[in-house]
Amino acid sequence: MINMKSSKSNGTMMTDGGDRPDQPAYPYGLEIRLDDEGLKKLGIKTPPAVGTRMDLCAMVTVVSARQEQVKDGTDTSVSLQITDMDLAASVAGTDAAKVLFGKE
Repeated sequence: MINMKSSKSNGTMMTDGGDRPDQPAYPYGLEIRLDDEGLKKLGIKTPPAVGTRMDLCAMVTVVSARQEQVKDGTDTSVSLQITDMDLAASVAGTDAAKVLFGKE
């Protein structure tokens, strides 16, 4: 897995020790929000506690791709539409049998 936290090297400051603590630790577009309908489809009846780590597996479709010449080089971006996903409790640090089969 690749950690997508912003770094000082790309001009974006992190909230943990950066020069601009008001900037988010992760780039725009990496946060997704699930409403009641989405949570219901995923079988989540009670929202997990803030800070809970979960595993996300998703299928996406590229909806736009662009690359343009700018003053400092090139600017490249890709927009992805999540079409299918699954969300589960993170297996790291937990009993795999409990996560997979609900057994204690």
